[in-house]
Amino acid sequence: MLAKGKMSEYFELNDFIKYAAGDVAPGSADLKVHEEAARQLIRQWEGTSGDSNPRSIMMQLAAKKEFGLKSTSIWWKPGKVEEATKLLETHEKPARMFLREMYNDTQEHLAKQGLKTVRLSRGYRGDIGISPSNNTNPIGKANIKLQPMTSFSASVDVAMSFSRMAGNDNRAILFSEFPASRILSCPVTGYGCKKEFEYVVLGAKSETMLGSFIPDLKRAGNVRSWSKIFTKDVESGIMNAISKVTK
Repeated sequence: MLAKGKMSEYFELNDFIKYAAGDVAPGSADLKVHEEAARQLIRQWEGTSGDSNPRSIMMQLAAKKEFGLKSTSIWWKPGKVEEATKLLETHEKPARMFLREMYNDTQEHLAKQGLKTVRLSRGYRGDIGISPSNNTNPIGKANIKLQPMTSFSASVDVAMSFSRMAGNDNRAILFSEFPASRILSCPVTGYGCKKEFEYVVLGAKSETMLGSFIPDLKRAGNVRSWSKIFTKDVESGIMNAISKVTK
């Protein structure tokens, strides 16, 4: 979680503190307000990474600027992007500071864990252009363009649960091994749900990932047997970290 001693640095603009903190009582201690602001921003991510929420889109736009993610995907409704852009004009500096410090904390955390790369998966719905697969080897390749910040999971089971929302045979799962430098956050450093083993990845222009449609994986055999290498090191590492900070 974000260090308490740095909160006043993250939120040096009072308007942003008040905007993010919401209903904290006037006159509360500065540290309490700063903590609530961070808490609300993280809760916002838990609710939605973008969609039609101007505050979430504002943070996506802030990430795009802060980390130079010029070619990442911007697919939100134009009217909501315009609203978020106006919010960013008011809150850009502290919003970018918040994300930068989260990133710095995450990089320190991953280094302590000895992780130079992180193997993650993500469930998708619909046709995402996976190359033809077969019953012998159901895993193919897909070219994906991510948002500035995109959720992945260290748990294949969690990734599959998100794909189930499709309710049809176009349920897919993607696997990728990201360099640690691409990881913005995890549950112990900021954005990220610990029950979902969530990691937030910074986007790139375009990238090729391994993937398969869930029905193809099931026809080929046990889904977990295909994905074991993607979870065995990351899940154990993140659970050890979580246990340390929650004792």
